Amino acid sequence: MVSRAAVLVSAFCAISLVGAGGVGAQSVLIDDYHLADADAVTQSLRTLLELEGYSVSYNPGVISEPVLAGYDVFVMFYPGGGGSDPDLTNAEADALANWVESGGGLWLGGGTGADTNCNKVTERWGISYLNSLYSGVVTDITAGHPVTDGTSLPASSVSSFYLNTSNSLSLTSGLSLARYSGHDVMAAAEPGSGAVVAIGDSVLIGPFDDDNLGLYDHEQLAINTVAYLVPEPVTLALLAIGGLCLARRGVWRRSVR
Repeated sequence: MVSRAAVLVSAFCAISLVGAGGVGAQSVLIDDYHLADADAVTQSLRTLLELEGYSVSYNPGVISEPVLAGYDVFVMFYPGGGGSDPDLTNAEADALANWVESGGGLWLGGGTGADTNCNKVTERWGISYLNSLYSGVVTDITAGHPVTDGTSLPASSVSSFYLNTSNSLSLTSGLSLARYSGHDVMAAAEPGSGAVVAIGDSVLIGPFDDDNLGLYDHEQLAINTVAYLVPEPVTLALLAIGGLCLARRGVWRRSVR
């Protein structure tokens, strides 16, 4: 006779293999309002995430809590940094922060001219973007965090990524994930029941000049980051035997502080 524990373990494994593309696929919203043509420059990222099983959409307008509702991860690169791109308003920053603290996951990238807009969101959580710019290959990376070591088995680690005119970060809270020339350039925090990954640059998403997502460990960094940001309870599946099983994707979330 098969034990109840064995049935639950088998069911959990089956649901985990379905992944994000199965029951209750996770959804990612990429901001296309505060960076002109973000839908064009993030096509490689969108394709990568869709191959991982995520549902990916674009936000064409003002950020609000109703806009964010129903999404698991919000991606915003280089907000307002393009000169003619709209700045992030205080109301938008507050809506985004409330959504994160209620369980959402935010991936935020800075760069030249984007520090002020990024700070409207992150300074409340102890992460400040500084107007000091650095370029080069980052190899000083914190081990043991899901963003840098992966959230799946076998874990896939990140050993290098590239920055081009990246903001450095000043941390009074959160965890430093990477440094360049002794300056923090990537960090994570877990405000409320949500999570945020802040990186000083947006060039890794490409293609601004080339398909930068294919360089160094950028693809793995993107996969790890989004998997970490997905809220813990993501799939409630009805088992064939009539039981219920709660499976979690991104089980590392909030296990490292």
